[in-house]
Amino acid sequence: MIKGPQKGGQGVSTAADSDELLAANAAFYHAFASGDYTAMDALWATSVPVFCIHPGWPPVHGRDKVMQTWEGILKTPPRPAIRALEEEVMINGTTALVVCFEAIGDIYLAASNFFVRE
Repeated sequence: MIKGPQKGGQGVSTAADSDELLAANAAFYHAFASGDYTAMDALWATSVPVFCIHPGWPPVHGRDKVMQTWEGILKTPPRPAIRALEEEVMINGTTALVVCFEAIGDIYLAASNFFVRE
């Protein structure tokens, strides 16, 4: 679970909320592309349970384990160039989902990134 925009309350989602979520999603892919572990660590939630499914891996549960996997991935180049395409945002209260395609060369994978406000 990745941290989303830093707002309180549940309110009605707006276009600005969607824009902030897409920015958080872009920050995730930028941290990956640049191998920036500190930026990646800052994106992941700290107040709720997290899990991650890397393509071809079994699910990883718990923030410490998730961040250990990211540390290994980010410090071991080369990392594939991944572009998020056709992003769609669904917001429900303090949580949101961004569904997109990850373009890796000529390969396209469906991806879902779940966000929570902290």
